[in-house]
Amino acid sequence: MVYNKNMETEEFDEENETAEIGRQRLVLSLATGPDRMAVYRARHDVYATELRQYESRLDGVLPDTENLYAIYIIATIGNELAGFVGITPPDSPRFSVDRYLCRDEIPVTFDSRLYEIRALTVLKPYRGRLIAAALMYAAFRWVESHGGTRILAMGRREVIDMYLRAGLERVGPSFSCGAVNYDLLTAEVGCLGEHLNTFASRLDRLEKHQAL
Repeated sequence: MVYNKNMETEEFDEENETAEIGRQRLVLSLATGPDRMAVYRARHDVYATELRQYESRLDGVLPDTENLYAIYIIATIGNELAGFVGITPPDSPRFSVDRYLCRDEIPVTFDSRLYEIRALTVLKPYRGRLIAAALMYAAFRWVESHGGTRILAMGRREVIDMYLRAGLERVGPSFSCGAVNYDLLTAEVGCLGEHLNTFASRLDRLEKHQAL
């Protein structure tokens, strides 16, 4: 795996995975304008249609809420979107979690080094290939390279084990959105990287059956 701390491009190429995807590489990169529209359509497919977290929309897209600024790291295979993860930087007017909880309910400090990781998603045709692990790793490293020292994340109850094995810990109250139950998680960035390899095989099994 070749890692670029500026996240201009990152390629993830393992022998077992390339055999499954016709020897094509999984490429991780920052989403551009057109990429973001593909992300919004995929978000609608997963979070409105599949998980029923949100009401379906006639336009078939699920954009970010107003006053929330996020960057997306996307995973593509053969120029097709395979997955994505969102990162909310500390200078965003609001975090995604602000829709569900008051900040005084969350026992972390909201400062210039806290980043939110959200919407870690692998599309159905591509689950079971450790794409979520690659996206999570890239998000951790992107936050680290931009001076972040702590991560805040929302984990779906059905796949919470994935986040715990990655080194995050439950914190604060749980909450629901539509038909989906969430736990709030946090971790210091410097403590996360060492956990990723140990939970990779578990993650592979979860991806095959869950909408990460």
